[in-house]
Amino acid sequence: MQQKDLRKFNIGLNKDDNPADLENFKPGEYTDALNMRVASSNEQQGFGVMETLQGEIEMLINVSSINYYYGEAIGAQFIYEGYEEVQIGNQVWMKNNWKNPYSGSKVYNNDEANRDIYGGLYKWDQIMAEDFLPDGWRVPTEADIDELLSYLGGEIIAGGKMKEVGIEKWLTPNTDADDSSGFKGLPGGKYDSGFDLLQEMGLFWLADEIISEVTIVTEKNGTFSITFRGEGIIGVDWGDGASENVEINLLGDTVVTHDYTTGGIITISNPSVITEISSASMDIIEVNNLILCENIEVINFSNNSIVTFPTSALWTSLRNLNLQLNSLTAIVLREEWTLVESIALGFNDIVTIDTYATWIVLGSFTIDVNPLTAITTHAEWTEIQSFGVSETLINVLAIPNTWINVQTLNIHDNPGLVALTTHPEWVALQILELNNCSLASLITHPEWINLVRLTINNNGIANIIAHHQWNIFTLVNFYASGNAIINAVDINNILIELDDAGKSSGTIDLSLGTNAAPTGAGITAKNNLIARGVSVLTN
Repeated sequence: MQQKDLRKFNIGLNKDDNPADLENFKPGEYTDALNMRVASSNEQQGFGVMETLQGEIEMLINVSSINYYYGEAIGAQFIYEGYEEVQIGNQVWMKNNWKNPYSGSKVYNNDEANRDIYGGLYKWDQIMAEDFLPDGWRVPTEADIDELLSYLGGEIIAGGKMKEVGIEKWLTPNTDADDSSGFKGLPGGKYDSGFDLLQEMGLFWLADEIISEVTIVTEKNGTFSITFRGEGIIGVDWGDGASENVEINLLGDTVVTHDYTTGGIITISNPSVITEISSASMDIIEVNNLILCENIEVINFSNNSIVTFPTSALWTSLRNLNLQLNSLTAIVLREEWTLVESIALGFNDIVTIDTYATWIVLGSFTIDVNPLTAITTHAEWTEIQSFGVSETLINVLAIPNTWINVQTLNIHDNPGLVALTTHPEWVALQILELNNCSLASLITHPEWINLVRLTINNNGIANIIAHHQWNIFTLVNFYASGNAIINAVDINNILIELDDAGKSSGTIDLSLGTNAAPTGAGITAKNNLIARGVSVLTN
């Protein structure tokens, strides 16, 4: 399908369109006045996606320094001699597409004959150069186009009044063209990765410039690498004179690299087509305007030096956010991220954070090693499998019994945590890390039949039950050193291994439980206990 503008290339949206009134409109595709569209029929106003758009004129604000080339229609406040011009209302416009063979510009198919008819093709920075236009003329603004469209009766009908009549220079059917304005608009096409749309579309730059590029500031000394997925063409300007257009797709990673000696500022154009962006361990200190990636699904800037990271409620497709190992002091997470599956914020400097019950498909949340003082969990996170809040400053933590899929709870090294309520509903639990907290007790449950690791080192726990329902072949690590005398009761058919890192400074007392220690020679099939590196008392 043909591309319409430099963002999502939507069909028929402009600043006055109401998305709710347009069929097949998808949230996130509204262009928010990034282009001005002068069309001539309802078919060209976005009612359905069309493979071919005939008879269309577009006015585009600069949204990119990417190598996109469009034509130019210029105007002035007064009539100047020597140019073929037309007065439309109180404005004066040239009748011809501008033909200036400006240095670095292009002509369609590199054929100068096309310049005489359709004019040249230019980048936005070229048409804004001081020497681009003759004296007295200027590139129109969005306000100029608003005035023009209003004078011609509105954007629905203005296109026909601005297009040259006939199908000699426009492809058939050249809908509603009558050129009653005298503008004599012609479809000069465009150039990005190749020449396209001659005789189909006239695209003309406007002077207005808005922020429409993602910038990444890096101090990398060496090869910088960034990985994309998406659907379309993006521009990557490396900030040192090198730039390239990159076609990205949804099916596989596109890796783009560049060598730096002292780092630089990377500019990414047409960011709305990006669905995944990843650049880990690349000495990044800033990421700006990522809000423009409205279709983003995966963000990975782990192991960098980012201090602030603006987020957006428009990232409604976001699935994975990985900002571990940065220097974040705060980050705003969004209620609208209803599809988010993984959030990784470990090893930062985050003190407070908001979480939301709307994250109903959340599978993993980690915020380990932060000066975090509190965190709210939610019963609605029924899909969560991994939760990590180790090495924080929290002293209260509530984990719901609805987390029936949770497999890993890393809650160790929270010296302010004095209590934790556990639940038998955690039937999928495999790893429970609670060492180096201040727990006086811990209730375990026989329903934890998948448990493979339980660590409670350096707490104040006096009693703990290791249930015989726990499988001998699954519980392979049970670390309990640094507590009071531990009464480990109800042990039957269970394997306890205490390696050198888990040696007990006290005694594990099994004498209150079922006859857990084997009697006689060898180990019985029913009562299996292997204790290594620890003293064991039995009955």
